[in-house]
Amino acid sequence: MSNSPFSPIKLDLLSRFLHPKGQVLDVGCGRLHYARWIAERFPLVTILALDLLPQEPQGRIAYKVVDLEVGVEAASDSCSSVVVFDVIEDIAR
Repeated sequence: MSNSPFSPIKLDLLSRFLHPKGQVLDVGCGRLHYARWIAERFPLVTILALDLLPQEPQGRIAYKVVDLEVGVEAASDSCSSVVVFDVIEDIAR
């Protein structure tokens, strides 16, 4: 069993469908694993990562602490891609 934080299925989806330019909104980014992966492989993309856990911005990854149960006003500009992995199970019922 691999210790990788990445799902091969999710990496395949990102590789095939992520817009190669513009801004990516990573909702529920957690520890920024996928945001860093995107930044490494898509050099023309900027990333806005959102989560409850405080994080430091890294390179082209901006970070904002948000409570997804309250709502999100992420950015004034539109995003070219939105990434939402593993969020639904963390929202209260």
